[in-house]
Amino acid sequence: DPSRFSLMVLNRWGEVVFETTDVEDVWYGPAGEDSEHYTPNGTYAYQVVLYSLSQSGDRKEVSGFVTVIR
Repeated sequence: DPSRFSLMVLNRWGEVVFETTDVEDVWYGPAGEDSEHYTPNGTYAYQVVLYSLSQSGDRKEVSGFVTVIR
């Protein structure tokens, strides 16, 4: 269910550097919502929460790491 989608990207201190509920939104590396600077190279954790369209109670959480290299 795209209306119940969420994505969160966190730095190594657990601070949220990107968060969205729009499945079409992308994170291209800004350090924060209003930041003019990009995040430094490093590893960032992500967490995605998805819900099924056909089974309203089905919830899936996917998490992992992404490495930023510029």
